[in-house]
This record gives sequence, structure tokens and C-alpha cells, in this order.
Amino acid sequence: SKAISSMAAGNALLALTSEGSDLAALVRKYEVGVVCPWNDAGRLAGAIGRLADRPAELARLKSNARRAAVENFSADRSFSRFLSALEPLFPDRG
Repeated sequence: SKAISSMAAGNALLALTSEGSDLAALVRKYEVGVVCPWNDAGRLAGAIGRLADRPAELARLKSNARRAAVENFSADRSFSRFLSALEPLFPDRG
């Protein structure tokens, strides 16, 4: 996904999405950015301003994004999870 690709590049996410979306859950679970409703310009401006005024917080979000992408969404990790999911289907092939 575009979000995972951005995270892998070490970018924090500014997610313009609904509070209950999968993207919002991802951002919150891994602490990789800020969630703003797509139709709330004031909240968006506030989030941008806060991150501009807090470079250490932005750096933390970026670091979290890169780490989360590598540890949870890399090709190797995804393939490993895929193989683990298939193992019960082929119990004699271990």
C-alpha cells in the first residue's frame, strides 16, 4: 500500500481518513503519524503546526514508521507469515 511504502521510506503519515478506518488503526497502533478527518481543515492545520513546532516528535514518528514497516510489513516478513499460514494445510511437509 502507499502508506506502507511511505513508512518504509521513513516518512511519518498524515492520514486524512475517518477515525474508524484501517489506516487510522495502523497509524495509532504503530504510532507513525497523525490521523485527521478529511473534512476538518482546522484540525489538519493544527496537526501540521504541532509537528513543525516539535521536530523531536516528528523524528520519533518517522523512526517508528520505518521500524514498523521493516519489522511487520517487509517482503521477508510477509512471506514468512504466508508460509506459517500454509503449514497446517500440509502437516507432513515440515
